[in-house]
Amino acid sequence: MTPTSGDASIQRPAGRSLVEIQHISGANIQISKKGIFAPGTRNRIVTITGQPNAINVAQYLIEERITQEETKRACQTAAAANAAAANKTSAASVAAAVTQ
Repeated sequence: MTPTSGDASIQRPAGRSLVEIQHISGANIQISKKGIFAPGTRNRIVTITGQPNAINVAQYLIEERITQEETKRACQTAAAANAAAANKTSAASVAAAVTQ
């Protein structure tokens, strides 16, 4: 299964990452349609078929790609939070200067 936030990282742009992983691993990978989740989760279902080694390689590559995407998003979120905090500090400094 793949978290909804990670599934786009495997499929975009236009399925390039998915095709690359299939090519490198030799496995066939299918991802459930949008809105089709594993029971009780928001995770889409990933089905990997092929030789055992190909399946292992594909699973590893998918997990690595999802980890990279989650790290990238975490950094972007932190950067946005830092920018927002800097803007608040800047606005507070301007307000203090205006009232003096």
